[in-house]
Amino acid sequence: TRFYNNMSCTPTSAAMFVLGKKLYPLVIFLILLSQNNVSNAKRPRNIKQQRNETNATRIQYPFFVHDTRFYNNMSEDRSGEPIKIFVENDDQYSRVILSNRDIQIYDEVLTMLRPSDVVLDLGAEVGVFSLPAARRGVQQVVAVESDVAFARSLSESAAAAGLASKILVLSWWPTSHDGYATVFAKAGKGCTYGNGVTVNHSTGEFVRGVYTATTRTVDAAIQEGLIPRPTVVRFSLEGAEQAALEGMDQLLSGPGPVEG
Repeated sequence: TRFYNNMSCTPTSAAMFVLGKKLYPLVIFLILLSQNNVSNAKRPRNIKQQRNETNATRIQYPFFVHDTRFYNNMSEDRSGEPIKIFVENDDQYSRVILSNRDIQIYDEVLTMLRPSDVVLDLGAEVGVFSLPAARRGVQQVVAVESDVAFARSLSESAAAAGLASKILVLSWWPTSHDGYATVFAKAGKGCTYGNGVTVNHSTGEFVRGVYTATTRTVDAAIQEGLIPRPTVVRFSLEGAEQAALEGMDQLLSGPGPVEG
């Protein structure tokens, strides 16, 4: 979380992908370097442009954002309508925006997905990765999002896209133990978060919410049959990735590859 950690005003929805059975800094570094070959030359209207148009025309929430970053008819395997992401407020809209580096990583990983893959998306938010992954035709996507409002929006998007049978949306906090925890709600638009402190950079008032969430380990969820054993894991947990890794030790050290 040192380089992409939601500590700046531009939300990055930072994602860390696990390759192989363990997480190695070198692997992460090589993943990032490998994205230099991905071209952004022919990107259509981006999400920020859509957001500016939305503000200019005073469209009221909720509505669907048309995400053309991954499905845009620019190639045979990316044919079809854009992904439609349901958002209920500006904070959810801000989670649709990705940095160019995140877009490149997502794009590359989506290309690598196989029909037999089971994708586990921890910290799925509004489904920016879950929705296109399901659209790629994987066996199943399990989207885990502790914020109930975000999980509800993701379910709306999946239903609207005809992907409800492909995406299992669950609301709990993935960590190193089963139980309950008091957690901060996601930082709002115009805010930064780091070291347990939220700083408001906007002119509007902001109070960071606190709520009680059910906590589970990924290992326990698999053993209990709550989720299938994943072959691909993506997680974006705003600094809590280490605890989530501790909760999936059996998955990462068990037989068979776990990719991401």
